[in-house]
Amino acid sequence: LLLRALLRQYRNEFDAALSDLAQAAARDPANAEIWSWRSAILLVQADYAGARAACARLAPLASALLATSCNAIIDERSGKAAEAYAALSSALAGRPDADPELKLWIETRLAETALQLGRDALAERHFKAGLALGVTDGYILGAYADHLLECNRPAEVVPLLRDWERSDILLLRLALAERAAGL
Repeated sequence: LLLRALLRQYRNEFDAALSDLAQAAARDPANAEIWSWRSAILLVQADYAGARAACARLAPLASALLATSCNAIIDERSGKAAEAYAALSSALAGRPDADPELKLWIETRLAETALQLGRDALAERHFKAGLALGVTDGYILGAYADHLLECNRPAEVVPLLRDWERSDILLLRLALAERAAGL
């Protein structure tokens, strides 16, 4: 059920994914991954109350860092970007031993929040810190490429995405960058 929910959310079949997650939660309510994904999908649907309720279910099952990040992303999306940034950066600083994949996700969130706050240099530091973790992730590559393109730095996008032609969404960004750079 969880795997099917992830596949469905990937295809933007959010209601079906939520249904699968509800069934999975009925069978295994102590599975933190279910609540994390439920929050993420509800966040995409702008159901902040539902996302926060899923975060509340996640909190006793997950690390404090993951629980903080769950609520911080909701705060960032609902008009409390500065508070979200402060909470998330403090939580990350307190867990230097965190799993690299979680750190990557948090660095990406911090970068996007910094951009929302108009702090481009800070965002760039977070993008680079995330990429330096060595975890393969198309989302951070796309977000950083978008930032570089918006800053009229297409030549920097080309080496960043050169080996990602198999990803349609990154290939599009690479094509835009090459065109803007005259390549």
